[in-house]
Amino acid sequence: MNEIDIFCQKILYKEYSFDLSKLLINIIKKEKKHVSNIGGDQFSVFVNDKNFLNVLEEEANKLAKIMGCEKVFLDNIWLNVNKNKDYNMLHDHPNSVVSGIFYIKVPENSGELIFNNENLIRFYPLRIKEYNKYNSQIWKFEPKENTLYLFPSWIKHMVSSNFTNEERISLAFNFR
Repeated sequence: MNEIDIFCQKILYKEYSFDLSKLLINIIKKEKKHVSNIGGDQFSVFVNDKNFLNVLEEEANKLAKIMGCEKVFLDNIWLNVNKNKDYNMLHDHPNSVVSGIFYIKVPENSGELIFNNENLIRFYPLRIKEYNKYNSQIWKFEPKENTLYLFPSWIKHMVSSNFTNEERISLAFNFR
């Protein structure tokens, strides 16, 4: 029998060795905003580090190419600062093609990056022997500092609660 995977979603992730203290110095906060955060702070920012921005664009375009899309360009970028019990609720990124998160500070137990499968398999009587990419309702990553995660903007995702007394800090962004 022939087979084909349909409605496939690709998530890319890669660890880097950026000087995170230097990167933080080069992030200029513009305005405070509230989008997906429950507690914590989000700020529109300007990142004054061309090398970092070039890496984001290069990697975002790798995913855009896999997705069969034209070249994408950075549309917006913001800083997330989540303290104890703060989290980012389930959401997606409308009017974008590729979205991502770059983790700057990730204390242990400060929350997982969780992707949600919008295919409503929870309403069907599957008797799952082992969860895999074809039958999972959620997929979790334990974020690491200096790691970039990229995904199609329409995939619903969230970041669970920070259960530490330290801040979890990340940059999030959209490419169009």
